[in-house]
Amino acid sequence: MIQQPPPVQLPTLDAHDAAAAQSDPNHAYYWAYGDWAGGWTLDFGHYKGMPMNELPYYDYLLWTEENCHTERVSFQHALYQYTMGLQDQVNKCPGDFIIPFESQHCGKCIKDCGDAFLRFLVAKRKTPEEVQKYELFYLALQNYLNQLANQTIKNLGSSSRLNFGLLTPSSSQTQQDLQLSPRKQNAKGLQSPRNQRLTQRKRSVPTNRAQYQ
Repeated sequence: MIQQPPPVQLPTLDAHDAAAAQSDPNHAYYWAYGDWAGGWTLDFGHYKGMPMNELPYYDYLLWTEENCHTERVSFQHALYQYTMGLQDQVNKCPGDFIIPFESQHCGKCIKDCGDAFLRFLVAKRKTPEEVQKYELFYLALQNYLNQLANQTIKNLGSSSRLNFGLLTPSSSQTQQDLQLSPRKQNAKGLQSPRNQRLTQRKRSVPTNRAQYQ
């Protein structure tokens, strides 16, 4: 069985920028590399000693969040920050999301896969459980294909929409194709039941780990 890759391809930062992203909560990539976000090092379980941003998001981190003990506040806080950043990337850089399924394309970014394969992912039947589990990925796929279609239309100077397997982002048919129910969004991203729980557990960024030990 292939181990699921991380959810998104992160940019490579130089030493100075990486240090800032690790310690400064206002840095653009703190969500990915921050000590209390994606860069948080697990202190328990199978992946103990590894940073959150290198771990399987759907198969491990979300499962752990659902099943971990309530006293693991530091893990829950870090996952909240990481998830909020991922939700932001769904709109900013959808092509950087990585194929999480076991296939010949597993581990590749959406932007590196052929159009036929991406349309297949949109068209294939999905269980409600699969859609909920991989919600971020399917939304990124939707956004990427629509951005691609819009760019092609712009380049051709056409007002008609090409068939890339999706319609406009506002179309109800797009939601139906992906079997995604419309999601209410706010400044903190998608409010699925899991994110509502994470929101309730939100903490201010700690200054040191001693606060939770």
